[in-house]
Amino acid sequence: MDYNKLAELLFPDVVNGPDYYEKKFPERDLPKGAEVTRMAPSPTGFIHLGNLYSALADERIAHRNGGVFYLRIEDTDEKRKVDGAVETIINVLRYFDIEFDEGAGFTDADPQNVYGPYFQRQRVEIYHAYAKDLVKRGLAYPCFCTEEELEEVRKKQEEDKAMTGYYGKYAVCRNLTLEDIEAKLKAGLTYVLRLRSAGSPDKEIVFHDRIMGEIKLPENIHDIVLLKRDGVPTYHFAHAIDDHLMRTTMVIRGGEWLASVPTHYELFHVLGFKMPSYGHTAHLMKFDEETGGKRKLSKRKDPELSLDYYRKDGYHPMAMKVYLLTLLNSNFEEWYEKFPDKDIKEFPFSVEKMSQSGEDAQTGQIPVRVGIVSVMPIIFASTLLSLPQLLATIIGKGYGSGYSKIFLEMLSQKNWFDKEHPEYAFGMLIYLGLIVFFAFFYLTITFNAAEISDNIRRAGGFVPGLHAGEETELYIQSISRRLTSIGVVLL
Repeated sequence: MDYNKLAELLFPDVVNGPDYYEKKFPERDLPKGAEVTRMAPSPTGFIHLGNLYSALADERIAHRNGGVFYLRIEDTDEKRKVDGAVETIINVLRYFDIEFDEGAGFTDADPQNVYGPYFQRQRVEIYHAYAKDLVKRGLAYPCFCTEEELEEVRKKQEEDKAMTGYYGKYAVCRNLTLEDIEAKLKAGLTYVLRLRSAGSPDKEIVFHDRIMGEIKLPENIHDIVLLKRDGVPTYHFAHAIDDHLMRTTMVIRGGEWLASVPTHYELFHVLGFKMPSYGHTAHLMKFDEETGGKRKLSKRKDPELSLDYYRKDGYHPMAMKVYLLTLLNSNFEEWYEKFPDKDIKEFPFSVEKMSQSGEDAQTGQIPVRVGIVSVMPIIFASTLLSLPQLLATIIGKGYGSGYSKIFLEMLSQKNWFDKEHPEYAFGMLIYLGLIVFFAFFYLTITFNAAEISDNIRRAGGFVPGLHAGEETELYIQSISRRLTSIGVVLL
């Protein structure tokens, strides 16, 4: 067959070839040892705990040595797209202090977005260039099979007790002649573009997983779909081209994708790309009270899989990050106990320390308090809103002067545990407690105003009416001094 003629027949409007895009998206100029990682969700608007789990690993891997962490939106399935989903993804991850260096969320004019566009539906011409090249090399072909014909193939395989799929002798369009293809196109028949797989059922690939170690898997033998009938690529085809041209060096993804490795392995090789390193994370598990065993977290059964669950339930973002890092790296807990006041970004995150077995994702394990500097400031900032009313109540009822009088009487009489006057001891405890509270309140607020302001931004609404910035810092310091002065006069 004249494959060049077939390529022109299928892709008459494609002008640029792979060489054009290789030059347009050159290798990144990064420090030695730096990694390029990505988060590539579908725009469904649903971001779950597993997404955050992988995103945190990707962000730490990229930023530990000056690499890049970018956001790509895999919107090839138009049916699943939800309006506003991209903004939701960015805002939810920003709530947990995970920021992207480039990608969706930035404009095309931003200087860092030189490897875009970052929406797959905006990259169709790129995919067609590589598809045309595969056709030219005899590695891809059009398939005109209808759904009914594919169902007949499946029934025949079941009768033969063979593996289902489109491959080998069951790939009925694999050996169509050029004349057959031209006739079907003239008849107005639509087609998908399939990979002409060279895999063998009796051969294996040896794959090194950065988390799981060395894995042997059977070669792919299926003539998978590369382009759908509307010309939009499948996930498998698009992600291989995107990861290559965006110069991704490491992909962290869920263990459910391990079965796709043979397909991706063949795609990278037929396209002539260097394959990024892959790390497949263990499933997040929970104890199932019905079965008495562990099972994978489920969108349908487990509300705690949704990140909104933790926001609405009042979990602080820092607590969530500490919890997930404990799951991600086996040595994080020991490091955090040793250096509780250090920024967790200083932790030497390691892919090799990631768990190979399922991790228990139990909300009871999430720390309520994750360090006085990181969590207490937001609590004190929240207290600002309610403390004036509390003080007004105390002043209005005259408790201040009463406790002061009791305390002075105790000091003069030196009889703090008089059985006839138990209020003396109670008053002393209240008085001393208020002194400690106002002192601690003043010191914490005054010397951590900048951090409180930043935590308010991260909290994304824990403290209504307050926003991060220099004015907020000054406001917090001012309120602190005023309330503390009131407390001193009150006591």
